Amino acid sequence: MNGLRDRLQAMPGGKGDCMRETNDFSKGSVIKNILKLALPMTLAQLINVLYNIVDRIYIGMIPEHATLSLTGLGLCLPIISIVIAFANLFGMPEIADDPRAASLEALHETDFVVEIVTRLNAIFKTKTVAEWEAFLSENNVSCERMRTIRDVSTDEQAIANGYIQKVTFKDDLEVMMPCPPMQLTEYATRPYTSAGRLGADTDSIFHDLGYTDSEIAAMKDSGAIQ
Repeated sequence: MNGLRDRLQAMPGGKGDCMRETNDFSKGSVIKNILKLALPMTLAQLINVLYNIVDRIYIGMIPEHATLSLTGLGLCLPIISIVIAFANLFGMPEIADDPRAASLEALHETDFVVEIVTRLNAIFKTKTVAEWEAFLSENNVSCERMRTIRDVSTDEQAIANGYIQKVTFKDDLEVMMPCPPMQLTEYATRPYTSAGRLGADTDSIFHDLGYTDSEIAAMKDSGAIQ
């Protein structure tokens, strides 16, 4: 033992460097290094899967309620996993075990939801929108900020993809109009056309219907048409 201790201490950096030397995966066989990493992880995943399988075997043997129990387990497990991950992400791991969140009845009878929303609002105020986007992206959480109409109308990506287009109406009025989100290559997007001012085509329509100018004028004077 003393000889081994002396050899470790004699190495640069002591025992830590010795361990780094042992775990240097740039040396030796590539296959051996991969197996050295993969086998423990595979074994751990196998044990985890077997743990769930054994649970389901026993639950599936419950008389008269096996199907319902397995269905409930399959639905609740992903939700519980999401809640736990969400709680850990925002620094609230204790809410996963809070008895007030144990059932829908408990949620209705307490102000637990209001408390969590209040806490989340306080947490969200600690960072800017850009900082939250970076934080969530670093933690592999898909997210998108809520955008106002003004934000969308000036979004370069939305304009480039044809989701928004500028339409010039009469009197040189320019408006950013939304386009259909799904576009087909064989069908062109229907162009926007101005409906014109209210009453601009009244005379021509009534002429086509057989009314005279005096009759149209009389209807306008009475307020029946514009």
